[in-house]
Amino acid sequence: MNRQILKNILSNGLSFITNMALMLALTPYLVDCLGVMAYGFIPLAAIFTSYIGIITESLTISINRNLTKAFQSNNRNELSEIYNTSLITVILVIVLLLLTMIYPINHLQDIITIPSSMVYEVKILFILLITSFLFSLIGAVYSVAMYAKIELI
Repeated sequence: MNRQILKNILSNGLSFITNMALMLALTPYLVDCLGVMAYGFIPLAAIFTSYIGIITESLTISINRNLTKAFQSNNRNELSEIYNTSLITVILVIVLLLLTMIYPINHLQDIITIPSSMVYEVKILFILLITSFLFSLIGAVYSVAMYAKIELI
Protein backbone atom coordinates (compact mmCIF):
# COMPACT_ATOMS: atom_id res chain seq x y z
CA MET A 1 0.00 0.00 0.00
CA ASN A 2 1.23 3.47 -0.84
CA ARG A 3 2.70 5.27 2.21
CA GLN A 4 0.72 8.44 1.50
CA ILE A 5 -2.56 6.51 1.45
CA LEU A 6 -1.66 4.94 4.78
CA LYS A 7 -0.85 8.38 6.23
CA ASN A 8 -4.18 9.73 4.96
CA ILE A 9 -6.13 6.83 6.45
CA LEU A 10 -4.37 7.22 9.80
CA SER A 11 -4.89 10.98 9.91
CA ASN A 12 -8.58 10.61 9.01
CA GLY A 13 -8.97 7.97 11.70
CA LEU A 14 -7.24 10.17 14.26
CA SER A 15 -9.44 13.09 13.25
CA PHE A 16 -12.57 10.97 13.67
CA ILE A 17 -11.49 9.69 17.10
CA THR A 18 -10.57 13.21 18.25
CA ASN A 19 -13.94 14.59 17.11
CA MET A 20 -15.80 11.80 18.88
CA ALA A 21 -13.83 12.31 22.10
CA LEU A 22 -14.45 16.06 22.01
CA MET A 23 -18.17 15.61 21.43
CA LEU A 24 -18.44 13.05 24.21
CA ALA A 25 -16.66 15.41 26.61
CA LEU A 26 -18.30 18.62 25.41
CA THR A 27 -21.95 17.50 25.25
CA PRO A 28 -22.49 17.03 29.01
CA TYR A 29 -20.77 20.35 29.68
CA LEU A 30 -22.96 22.18 27.17
CA VAL A 31 -26.13 20.56 28.49
CA ASP A 32 -25.19 21.60 32.05
CA CYS A 33 -24.33 25.18 31.02
CA LEU A 34 -27.05 25.82 28.44
CA GLY A 35 -29.79 23.51 29.57
CA VAL A 36 -31.43 20.70 27.61
CA MET A 37 -33.79 22.99 25.71
CA ALA A 38 -31.09 25.38 24.48
CA TYR A 39 -28.64 22.60 23.65
CA GLY A 40 -31.24 20.94 21.42
CA PHE A 41 -30.99 23.78 18.91
CA ILE A 42 -27.29 23.26 18.28
CA PRO A 43 -27.63 19.81 16.63
CA LEU A 44 -30.75 21.01 14.79
CA ALA A 45 -28.84 23.93 13.29
CA ALA A 46 -25.86 21.69 12.47
CA ILE A 47 -28.09 19.17 10.68
CA PHE A 48 -29.68 22.02 8.74
CA THR A 49 -26.31 23.20 7.46
CA SER A 50 -25.23 19.62 6.70
CA TYR A 51 -28.11 19.28 4.29
CA ILE A 52 -27.12 22.53 2.62
CA GLY A 53 -23.53 21.24 2.50
CA ILE A 54 -24.55 18.85 -0.26
CA ILE A 55 -24.59 21.88 -2.56
CA THR A 56 -20.98 22.68 -1.69
CA GLU A 57 -19.84 19.13 -2.33
CA SER A 58 -21.64 18.97 -5.68
CA LEU A 59 -20.14 22.27 -6.81
CA THR A 60 -16.66 21.29 -5.68
CA ILE A 61 -16.77 17.95 -7.48
CA SER A 62 -18.01 19.41 -10.76
CA ILE A 63 -15.57 22.32 -10.68
CA ASN A 64 -12.69 20.01 -9.73
CA ARG A 65 -13.41 17.65 -12.61
CA ASN A 66 -13.44 20.42 -15.20
CA LEU A 67 -10.43 22.24 -13.76
CA THR A 68 -8.42 19.03 -13.73
CA LYS A 69 -9.21 18.47 -17.41
CA ALA A 70 -8.18 22.05 -18.20
CA PHE A 71 -4.93 21.60 -16.25
CA GLN A 72 -4.17 18.40 -18.14
CA SER A 73 -4.80 19.99 -21.52
CA ASN A 74 -2.75 23.04 -20.43
CA ASN A 75 -5.44 25.30 -21.85
CA ARG A 76 -5.13 28.59 -19.92
CA ASN A 77 -8.19 30.19 -21.53
CA GLU A 78 -10.44 27.26 -20.65
CA LEU A 79 -8.95 27.13 -17.16
CA SER A 80 -9.67 30.81 -16.59
CA GLU A 81 -13.18 30.48 -18.01
CA ILE A 82 -14.04 27.51 -15.78
CA TYR A 83 -12.63 29.19 -12.68
CA ASN A 84 -14.41 32.51 -13.28
CA THR A 85 -17.68 30.80 -14.16
CA SER A 86 -17.52 28.73 -10.99
CA LEU A 87 -16.84 31.81 -8.88
CA ILE A 88 -19.77 33.71 -10.42
CA THR A 89 -22.01 30.66 -10.01
CA VAL A 90 -21.13 30.32 -6.34
CA ILE A 91 -21.76 34.02 -5.77
CA LEU A 92 -25.18 33.65 -7.43
CA VAL A 93 -25.94 30.60 -5.26
CA ILE A 94 -24.98 32.60 -2.18
CA VAL A 95 -27.28 35.47 -3.16
CA LEU A 96 -30.10 33.01 -3.86
CA LEU A 97 -29.59 31.28 -0.51
CA LEU A 98 -29.50 34.61 1.31
CA LEU A 99 -32.75 35.68 -0.31
CA THR A 100 -34.47 32.38 0.47
CA MET A 101 -33.24 32.35 4.08
CA ILE A 102 -34.47 35.81 5.09
CA TYR A 103 -38.09 34.78 5.60
CA PRO A 104 -37.47 31.46 7.40
CA ILE A 105 -35.01 33.02 9.83
CA ASN A 106 -37.30 35.97 10.56
CA HIS A 107 -40.16 33.54 11.25
CA LEU A 108 -38.13 30.74 12.84
CA GLN A 109 -40.41 30.62 15.89
CA ASP A 110 -43.32 29.76 13.54
CA ILE A 111 -41.38 26.91 11.93
CA ILE A 112 -39.95 25.28 15.07
CA THR A 113 -41.02 25.58 18.69
CA ILE A 114 -38.71 27.97 20.49
CA PRO A 115 -39.19 29.23 24.04
CA SER A 116 -39.92 32.97 23.89
CA SER A 117 -36.87 33.74 26.03
CA MET A 118 -34.56 32.12 23.45
CA VAL A 119 -35.97 33.29 20.10
CA TYR A 120 -33.31 35.96 19.54
CA GLU A 121 -30.40 33.65 20.46
CA VAL A 122 -31.65 30.80 18.27
CA LYS A 123 -32.05 33.19 15.32
CA ILE A 124 -28.49 34.40 15.87
CA LEU A 125 -27.30 30.77 15.96
CA PHE A 126 -28.95 30.04 12.61
CA ILE A 127 -27.66 33.28 11.08
CA LEU A 128 -24.09 32.48 12.16
CA LEU A 129 -24.27 28.89 10.91
CA ILE A 130 -25.63 29.98 7.54
CA THR A 131 -22.97 32.69 7.31
CA SER A 132 -20.31 30.09 8.04
CA PHE A 133 -21.75 27.88 5.32
CA LEU A 134 -21.73 30.74 2.81
CA PHE A 135 -18.07 31.42 3.54
CA SER A 136 -17.33 27.74 3.00
CA LEU A 137 -18.98 27.97 -0.43
CA ILE A 138 -16.56 30.71 -1.45
CA GLY A 139 -13.69 28.72 0.07
CA ALA A 140 -14.70 25.70 -2.00
CA VAL A 141 -14.01 27.57 -5.22
CA TYR A 142 -10.57 28.66 -4.08
CA SER A 143 -9.61 25.24 -2.73
CA VAL A 144 -10.60 23.36 -5.88
CA ALA A 145 -7.59 24.62 -7.83
CA MET A 146 -5.27 23.18 -5.20
CA TYR A 147 -6.95 19.76 -5.36
CA ALA A 148 -6.95 19.79 -9.14
CA LYS A 149 -3.22 20.51 -9.15
CA ILE A 150 -2.53 17.77 -6.57
CA GLU A 151 -4.41 15.18 -8.67
CA LEU A 152 -1.95 15.69 -11.49
CA ILE A 153 1.11 14.97 -9.36
